[in-house]
Amino acid sequence: MNEILEFYALDPDDFNLFPEDFDHASSIHGVGHVYRVMYHSLYLGYLLGNRAEARLAFFAAFLHDLSRKHDGRCTEHGEWASDTKLPLYREQFIRLGASSGDIEKIRTAVFYHSLPAELSPESDAWTVTAILKDADALDRIRLGEYNLDTRYLRFAVTKSRVEFARALYYASFSKPFSRFSEMIRAGEKLESGFQSREALPRI
Repeated sequence: MNEILEFYALDPDDFNLFPEDFDHASSIHGVGHVYRVMYHSLYLGYLLGNRAEARLAFFAAFLHDLSRKHDGRCTEHGEWASDTKLPLYREQFIRLGASSGDIEKIRTAVFYHSLPAELSPESDAWTVTAILKDADALDRIRLGEYNLDTRYLRFAVTKSRVEFARALYYASFSKPFSRFSEMIRAGEKLESGFQSREALPRI
């Protein structure tokens, strides 16, 4: 199993998505986008050393755009997803170890991800929400080179992932993935290349 999946004790086949799972079929906010945000959530948590909160952010990422009604600017779809999609997957998340308190953190993260407002750092859902928002922001690269403003990222480590986010988008856009395990494999292949490049001596 992939190192990231081992770190989180997750089976990717528990998290496959299909166009019919979305209220609005979309190539912009559809399966590919959600899979990339799920991947970014896992890897940000891995780099932050925050397994528990990133696991919840991953669950939230799975849900975050399922209730969109259109591809335009929308601040309400987080609330819609927290109301209508979370109940559908609540038992699955509990089976995978989420407590009732964790479910509320997932709900808060999904609710807030589409809002410009930020949670107070004192909120017990701040880290989960921040990981989700940063992971979602990384995939703004799909909307154009200037759609990702790194000044608004919440974690310093997220800024180091922008080039990877671009590479993952192009790898998955050219060959859409139906299974989340395919996104994991593509990410793993790219990670090894980025790590090798980072290991090269600087001239």
